[in-house]
Amino acid sequence: MDSEKKYISWLFKSYYNDLFKYGLKICLDEDIVKDCIQDIFTRIWKNQQSFSEINNIKAYLFEALRRTIFTHLKKDKSRNERMNRTHLDLVMSFEEQIVEDETLQKRSKALKKAMERLTARQKQVIRLKYEEGLDNEEIMMATNLRNKSIRNISSEATKNLRKQLSGLFFF
Repeated sequence: MDSEKKYISWLFKSYYNDLFKYGLKICLDEDIVKDCIQDIFTRIWKNQQSFSEINNIKAYLFEALRRTIFTHLKKDKSRNERMNRTHLDLVMSFEEQIVEDETLQKRSKALKKAMERLTARQKQVIRLKYEEGLDNEEIMMATNLRNKSIRNISSEATKNLRKQLSGLFFF
């Protein structure tokens, strides 16, 4: 199997679940959605399409699925009642999802970068508090810090994070 076919296989495995969920927003018939996803990847496989010109492969696949489902539904007018949204809603939903995904990626990167700027003690307290979900009593036992120290460290770390992330998050 050459590298292009391996890449297509990887794309199928990586995006199938997201494409399936998106397809169900367009058409409630799971079989149609599955068939349309299969059709997209069959066409890609047969054509050995070059992806070098495509900037956003995820957007390309979602748009291809949307078009394939609409084409399928137009051919089979008896199933049109299974559509649960209008064309405009779908386009907006699709664009909103792309923007949301990109925003989440930017926020995640910014948060990671901001966390790296905290002191080791601040990172430790923030991770225990927010990632592990520990309360101050549990953090005291894990770190041998006093309650007041934990509150001060947490407060200072939170202030630093807010300052660094003020444009990306709403506090």
